[in-house]
Amino acid sequence: HIRGARMAMVATASGLLLMWGGAVAWINNTEFIDPDTPLDKHFITRMGKKYRLIYSDEFEVEGRTFRNGDDPLWTGLDMPVFSNFQYNYYNGSMAYTEGGKLILETNNEDWVAPYDPELVRHYQTQMLQTWNKFCFTEGFIQISAQMPGRHEVGGLWPGFWMMGNMGRAAFKESTDNIWPFNYNACPAAEDRRAHQYGAQAISKCDTGQGRGAPEIDIIETMPGNYAYDYRGKIARGICKPQPEQILKRIQTTQPFVCTSLQAGPGQPKDALERPLLGCIPEEYTALDGSTRKQYYEELFPHEDRYGADITEGEIGTSPVIYGNFTEIAINYEFWGDEYYPGGQNMHTDAFSACTMLWDTHFETQHLWQCQWVAGSDGFMKFTLDDQLQFFVPAKSVEMERPISFHDGKDSGTLYGREIPQEPHYLILNTDLAPRWGWSSCPGHCDCCVDCKRSECTTCMMEQGDRMINNRQWLAEMCQMLPAKYEVEHIRVYQEVGKERIGCDPESHPTAEFIHEHRTRYTPRGEEEPFRPVSYGGEPCTQEGGECGDHGRCRTLSPPPTVNHTGVCICDQGWVGPRCRAHTAGWASVCRQLSDDDLRGDPRAPVRCTALDEDRIDDLERLIELQCEIANHTAAFKACLDVWPGGRYRQCSIRQRANHVLRAWEAETHGVECCSTLAYANYCRRMVPESDWLWALVLIPTCWMCVLAPLTRPTIRGQLRAYGRGAVGAGRRWAR
Repeated sequence: HIRGARMAMVATASGLLLMWGGAVAWINNTEFIDPDTPLDKHFITRMGKKYRLIYSDEFEVEGRTFRNGDDPLWTGLDMPVFSNFQYNYYNGSMAYTEGGKLILETNNEDWVAPYDPELVRHYQTQMLQTWNKFCFTEGFIQISAQMPGRHEVGGLWPGFWMMGNMGRAAFKESTDNIWPFNYNACPAAEDRRAHQYGAQAISKCDTGQGRGAPEIDIIETMPGNYAYDYRGKIARGICKPQPEQILKRIQTTQPFVCTSLQAGPGQPKDALERPLLGCIPEEYTALDGSTRKQYYEELFPHEDRYGADITEGEIGTSPVIYGNFTEIAINYEFWGDEYYPGGQNMHTDAFSACTMLWDTHFETQHLWQCQWVAGSDGFMKFTLDDQLQFFVPAKSVEMERPISFHDGKDSGTLYGREIPQEPHYLILNTDLAPRWGWSSCPGHCDCCVDCKRSECTTCMMEQGDRMINNRQWLAEMCQMLPAKYEVEHIRVYQEVGKERIGCDPESHPTAEFIHEHRTRYTPRGEEEPFRPVSYGGEPCTQEGGECGDHGRCRTLSPPPTVNHTGVCICDQGWVGPRCRAHTAGWASVCRQLSDDDLRGDPRAPVRCTALDEDRIDDLERLIELQCEIANHTAAFKACLDVWPGGRYRQCSIRQRANHVLRAWEAETHGVECCSTLAYANYCRRMVPESDWLWALVLIPTCWMCVLAPLTRPTIRGQLRAYGRGAVGAGRRWAR
């Protein structure tokens, strides 16, 4: 209830009225809106609907960083990633603000795993994500961005995308059997093979509600100069012949950007309806003898599927799927992913199209946009500089599809999926991976990928009467590094009156699932999925300016380093090691639990100490024990604060433990406390001086127990009564 009230407040009490010269203006005032966002950008109109700004980041504050714990909304990862066989390591320091832009840098410096010298990555990039910090359901999303590198040089894979909060991008254990399910049905027995039944970890059959982590891709850019040769595939008998007008429509040439809605479950691999990878959907003969079109027939690139735009009144009736302002093709190189969660062969579907780009997209800022409307009358609409790229109506996603198998067995129906209803978060990253724009390597070449080794970037071969370098593309990519992915702003809007903000909505909760399975979401070497946001802490000097305009340098004795006299302390409303980020979300809520950390706060009770030395499981158990015996008003309220649905539930475990112990000891004036010094599966009484009188009474009583064994049961009863709090100012709790 506390969480729901807070979300309602954000959604409704979200602005103020200003009047001047007889005019009235509504100014948004939500915690997720950057004050640097121009006022004339707070409202827009899309397809006849008025939208208001709910989130923005203008990246105007110079020197902002995004390492784990630096920012209230974005978390930069420090980890190698394996999901697409990447060659890069995510380095938390490779993202920063500079010149009014967010910079995500890519370089060719080696990273060697400290825990495995055989694990080496020859490139370092970055992934930023707002996972479990800022989420929303539905909206209009816009990013102003310039692609990294040069348009004609392949190898980089810049992205801007969203995923459901149940899965954390780059953390495989959190996404297996969760990604990219947008499915909420329980198939009949005869249809289970068509649904790849059993692959969805949280299914409607088992829990009453199907859950997952859908994926929405706004930017997946592939630079380079390669032209895909579909006619060559036809000549080699790989794909069937197509009319000339279709061949023109599907001609794909790098560079391009792909936009997608990924769905699960998809059409099974061995289904007749699934197209051959690399070929557009073709006709096939079903088991009943009828002729049908593979995949989703309404996505087939007929001429009437292309148009300038789709208006509100045309939704559900217009055949237009693809824009015609430039070359846009169905993404026939990607019908979805094949992977093996738990050893099960799983196939997803991708509603995907690719838009050809030019050099300008790598030289200046452009607007990449997505309008996401959930429900049976919803859609996904992708635009570039307000020009239609790709439109996916809900009816295409929700329509039931017949499934027939090559072996002639278990034909059934694949039920409809959904335009996503899950809360989603934002992701920015750059990867380098062989499955995205890397040229194939001839067998006689050394197919290494290290820019620092000449054998990786040089492989000469004869072509006619001259010699060419088959690895020239890699040499050129290495020469252009470091490359910068530059973002000018990110803004999210939602229809007025239909705001859905939050990572843990009542209709699709995520907090307790994440809490119960937190190891799936936690980086190697870390205790929790992400660190609490810092409220300063960067070493500084009084004259150095390290703390910016919104912090001050607090002198420490002894100084933190030989070159610094103190550490940054942030002004109210600002966070980060150097006080460069506006506070928002859980960083604001949890700040009062984190003043100067658990060890240095002069207000902290002296008897409950050493929390920073405990393991996470110990602290969870400590809260459990303390709250089992919480019979004081403040202590019980503190337990409610950290229990499911409580206002501090999303704070770190140390913050929550500290909150409970402070409340308990403050109300009992130190008489009762569970501390790590006294913790061994019980909570004990901190005996005050006034109880020495009772000690004098108890000593002769115990002596009587030795002399009079028959009286022991009675004496024991008295001692139990004392232990339950019948005597003295405090209580002793024992197991």
